[in-house]
Amino acid sequence: MQAIKVRVFVVLMLMVAVLLSGYVGMLALSVKNVVLRKESEAKTALLRVEVSKMEHEYITRVGDITLVRADGIGLSKVASKSFAERRILVGQAN
Repeated sequence: MQAIKVRVFVVLMLMVAVLLSGYVGMLALSVKNVVLRKESEAKTALLRVEVSKMEHEYITRVGDITLVRADGIGLSKVASKSFAERRILVGQAN
């Protein structure tokens, strides 16, 4: 009878150890995910700043284009324009 109690106790302790190690592992993964999310948010913020700077530079440069400057670098006015048109919308084929 005593041997059965010892075995049950050992099995229960092993189960507790497995569950505890699983809990610690999941907790570590959660902390890692939080840290990675914070890093990705910081990188996203930096990328937004860079994109904003590029947009500002683009708008500034587009504003600097004039007819005189375009003629100076060899650009000419387009005589005739034609556009490709898609007659069938995606998902609405006849």
